[in-house]
Amino acid sequence: MPVMPLPITQADFEASLRAGKPVDLRQYAQPIPAAWLQKWCVENNPVAVAINIAGAVFDGDCRLSYLEFKQTVFFTECEFRGTVYLEFATLRQNSGFHFCTFRKELLARHLTTDSDLGLCLSQADNTVQLDAAEVKGDFDARGGKFQTLSLVRAKIGGSVLFTPFDCRSRPDL
Repeated sequence: MPVMPLPITQADFEASLRAGKPVDLRQYAQPIPAAWLQKWCVENNPVAVAINIAGAVFDGDCRLSYLEFKQTVFFTECEFRGTVYLEFATLRQNSGFHFCTFRKELLARHLTTDSDLGLCLSQADNTVQLDAAEVKGDFDARGGKFQTLSLVRAKIGGSVLFTPFDCRSRPDL
């Protein structure tokens, strides 16, 4: 069986991020390494450009803990096959994961956002953990389907939006 080429090269992916351009991979089914995103964000911390990625399938864990993002961070219709780590990260603008699928955990304990955080119409096969997170705006999980959602000691400055919402275990608030 021939090896399918990646839908984008690492250099092109990084160039788009550096320029603040949207990265749209919806037409491709081939996954890209989550390490590409992780590497670029770590090397450019604090991240001063907007991140807008659509349709990417990320293979592997994505470790973005302890990073600062000064502009919006949006993932739309993305699939994360590994754990996404956002622990102790700081999001300065509205950010979100919309229509995304998390095959493993989304771990965002002690995440700080200066604005809104969205998980609209996203689904998680495992835990979404926002324990002790501080969301200064709204937390919007409308249409979300989660195995477990944990918001223990989380502080939400705006509205908490869940309806409609499906959680296989009782949300831990």
